[in-house]
Amino acid sequence: MDGRPSAAMLPRRDATVLAALVDQVIALDVPGRRVVLCPEWTATSVRDQLGGRVNEVVACRTVREELDVVAKSAAEGTGEVMVLDGGIVAHNEALAKLLLDPRVGTGLLVGERANGPGVRTLDDIVWSAESRVHTVTEPNADGLGVLRVGLTDTATLAEVARGVSAIGRVPDTADGLVELLTVGLVRSGVRMSAVPVRPYILHRPRTELEVGAALVDLSEIDEERLRLASAARPGDGFYSTVVVRRISKHVTRLALRYNLKPNVITLISVAVAFGAAGMFLLGNRVGLVLGAILLQAALVLDCVDGEVARYNRTFSPVGAWLDGITDRIKEYVVYAALAAGASRAGNTIWLLAAATLALQTFRHAADFGFAVRQAERRAEHHVDPVELPINRRDDASDVFVGVGSTGLRSTGGGSTGGGSTGRSHARGSNHGATAAATGTAAADSSGVALGRSAVNLSESTSRHPALVWLKRVIVFPIGERWLVISVVAALFDPRTVFIVLLSWGGFAALYTIAGRVLRSLAHV
Repeated sequence: MDGRPSAAMLPRRDATVLAALVDQVIALDVPGRRVVLCPEWTATSVRDQLGGRVNEVVACRTVREELDVVAKSAAEGTGEVMVLDGGIVAHNEALAKLLLDPRVGTGLLVGERANGPGVRTLDDIVWSAESRVHTVTEPNADGLGVLRVGLTDTATLAEVARGVSAIGRVPDTADGLVELLTVGLVRSGVRMSAVPVRPYILHRPRTELEVGAALVDLSEIDEERLRLASAARPGDGFYSTVVVRRISKHVTRLALRYNLKPNVITLISVAVAFGAAGMFLLGNRVGLVLGAILLQAALVLDCVDGEVARYNRTFSPVGAWLDGITDRIKEYVVYAALAAGASRAGNTIWLLAAATLALQTFRHAADFGFAVRQAERRAEHHVDPVELPINRRDDASDVFVGVGSTGLRSTGGGSTGGGSTGRSHARGSNHGATAAATGTAAADSSGVALGRSAVNLSESTSRHPALVWLKRVIVFPIGERWLVISVVAALFDPRTVFIVLLSWGGFAALYTIAGRVLRSLAHV
């Protein structure tokens, strides 16, 4: 922890801001040794306040000494490294979102852009950051002084801390540790997750009055109730958010009370969905109505298992795989049951059922394939010297300039255009090759421009809540699909169910594929 005197030593009720933060870390049971780095002149006071609650208090005259301590600890340690600004006033769950979530490797807690140290994020990744000696172009969030470095990145952390310490511009004061490490890690190509603090509250006060105001903000929110509400998966579809989640949260409370495990709830959801399929097999009106009701119950339980996992932070690769594969099994079994029930009633619709199954399988494969490629792209390392005041990616990532009439991307060198007025007598073969290269580059540039225009349009529409919900409905997520199956089956017949699924699903497939092609053209 960076025991910043201007904030960490401010009084907070019966203790100081720093002492209260240490107590929060202990209460959260964050594993590992607890070490406080503080200026020399506050070391005695810090030791008296914290007593045996920390393993060590290290007096540092400058941030360089803090960096050296971090470098030594990272090089010698065998676990993760967490670095916190000692002047934080926050909800327990605000810290736990980063420090205890097993899905996060290396990450930074971020909040809405205000007056703090700015960061630029893209797809929930910290792309660039600022410190007292580094700047960032167009920051869209604030770093909140809580950094977690995963086990696989601790060796890089040691190198980064030593490298930043050697920068001549680093100030001779014992503050800014988190920001300097963040810049160094990002510049070294480490994939750093941007973990949003919302819906919780975190303040970095600078005066005693601001500490009091921060405590008032924290007390006005029921943290436990907010924790349950925030267990819902972000980015759900309209129906799941507006209807299903409002029901599932009550079931989640019961599941938490009886300590049901997420995987157990997943299997119960599978059993209920198979019960719905059994009802659809009857092929009569009673069976279709009962099947529709059971299918909605299975959808609610499908939300509950994720909510329990997020509430308890009990994530595992097996659980994620089980949740994903059982969703596919449940949906496909229902397709088969609807077709078999229709056949019992004298209507053969197996071709429609097979076409719906093929379409949905294609959509899932496309979704997973695009997600894998996005993950690969995000994992690509981009290294930039930490000595530079600005990250070169900030200036170069979106810069396109016109060279002649080709509109090629600037590479920092001379002209890259196809034609040259000083070489009008070039040999025909070279001229043809140059013209071909120019045409290819122009086509590439046109594709990039088209893709970026589409991405900009998408981002602009995402600023309007009504359009955001409309886009989520268009892509036909699982909530909307199961709603269509239930409602149409209960009111009409299986043939109509498959016609609606094919029509809406086909349009959704065209919409999503077009968007991904355009994003790929834009290199986003």
